Amino acid sequence: MPSKQKRSRSERRAAARRQQILDGAAQVFADKGFARATTKEIAEAADVSEGTIYNYFDSKRDLLMGLMTRVAETQLAGAGPRTEEEGREQLEGRGEDALLGDAEKYDLQEFLSNVFRWRQRFVVEHKPMLQALLAEMLVNPEFRAQYRHQLIEPFMSLFEEEVKSRIAEGDVRSIDAPLTVRFLSAVNLGMLGLLIMGDSLLEEKWESQELVEELTDLVLRGMGTQDESR
Repeated sequence: MPSKQKRSRSERRAAARRQQILDGAAQVFADKGFARATTKEIAEAADVSEGTIYNYFDSKRDLLMGLMTRVAETQLAGAGPRTEEEGREQLEGRGEDALLGDAEKYDLQEFLSNVFRWRQRFVVEHKPMLQALLAEMLVNPEFRAQYRHQLIEPFMSLFEEEVKSRIAEGDVRSIDAPLTVRFLSAVNLGMLGLLIMGDSLLEEKWESQELVEELTDLVLRGMGTQDESR
């Protein structure tokens, strides 16, 4: 019987191979679309045999669901940093601290900055997967419902609780928290769509601190004049 150490090593190898296959599937789905992609092309992109794919996934649809699960787990497990310093660490790939919770540790401006900063990094790291998932979501009602349930609703629920907490503490004026969260989520989803479609301005600024500061300022101050005497 194999030792616990050997089983652990075997499990790690299997997990790494599974991720390798998902990386290949994400790229092929993003390039060709789910319907036109073949397992042969996915195998070539992942540098494995076609038969190896079926050792880990039952079908193309199973691969797509694996991508969604992977993105969802990453989103909820590492939803961003608590502070500016942790934010910089996370951008450098060293932090996986939770964004939501312990609200007293950072003010509203820093919280919003961290939300936008985390989304920058999340999209950069998962862009092919997000592109593949979004494309299928638009044409497949069943998958769209599952995408909403598995990816969108859990994060929005956490975000709503954070906004409600800040309203109760007086950090945020009395607003409709669910509607506000949906507005901010729609902004994020719309910007992601523009990025995927090749918007040159977003491609240029996506990873910049300038984008974080501009979005944070827009949410905090709106589009009105800053002259309070008017």
